[in-house]
Amino acid sequence: MNKTNMINEIATTYTLTTNTSTDEDAYNDAMNKYRYEQNQYDQKIQEINSKLEIIQQQDKSLELNLKQLDTEENAISTEMEAVKKVISKNVESSFKTFNA
Repeated sequence: MNKTNMINEIATTYTLTTNTSTDEDAYNDAMNKYRYEQNQYDQKIQEINSKLEIIQQQDKSLELNLKQLDTEENAISTEMEAVKKVISKNVESSFKTFNA
């Protein structure tokens, strides 16, 4: 055999052994922590949604109050204009009476 054939014929075989182990306690601890944090998150979301609903109700109430105030303001403005016209007519007729 020549040198090239000798190199190609030499082979090394290695035997490997693998072992899989699962730490059930660590897994259960991690899952319990996850569930606890998920529960806390869900509670916070519920609290936020409750507060948001209250704020939305207050906003609707304030909008209704604002509309009512706008209506009252318009009524008062209309009444003031009417009173100004009456005063103006009274002043006019009073001057006509005294000037006559």
